[in-house]
Amino acid sequence: TTSPAASSSVDAVVAPDDYHRLSDQQSDLLALLEVSDRASAALMLPVAYSVRDAAGIRPDHLATAVRRLVAYHPAFRTTFRHDRQIIAETVHLPDDFARVLDVRAAPGTRGTHATSLGARTAALDRARAIATREAAAALPTLDAAAPLARCIIFHVSTDEAVVFLLLHSLIADTAALRLLGGQLATAYRHPEASTLALVAESSLAGFTTVDLAYVQ
Repeated sequence: TTSPAASSSVDAVVAPDDYHRLSDQQSDLLALLEVSDRASAALMLPVAYSVRDAAGIRPDHLATAVRRLVAYHPAFRTTFRHDRQIIAETVHLPDDFARVLDVRAAPGTRGTHATSLGARTAALDRARAIATREAAAALPTLDAAAPLARCIIFHVSTDEAVVFLLLHSLIADTAALRLLGGQLATAYRHPEASTLALVAESSLAGFTTVDLAYVQ
């Protein structure tokens, strides 16, 4: 899979037409959910991306980039036409769509160092445990008012963050996730960064994940 051309801005976005189109079955289900019950198709799909940036991670910027990219999905957009033939668009994403959590070891913690492999592994374990709880809790609590997407960004080291996306099965098909991964790499890359890699984490809580690997 080839990611889009690189951009130097964290706020870079792609045109809505570049996003994958929903299948007929997904469109029918989405229309059904908009009318009544989201819980009728309540499977959630979590995917975690490891983001390494030589320029230093800015989780707040990363949250903005992910929100902008996810907001372009057809499931979150309503397009309508005014009487004056002016086309307008409304994006439906919860205000608390993205959270940023720092799971790095506290300064001075015995036996750890900010740049050590052990500290990174421990931070990833903490992130994975939190993400697993989120995934396990999604199914029984999903109802008509529940968001179709949630995001947690774990700050695991000075130059690495993990993006955990919990997406409704109507949204999270393979094509969408692969394209989102490439777009995220493009949107977050800094001009001074030497490399940026996105690598899918292993499966969480028995849910299906999609393997992704982008190196720019």
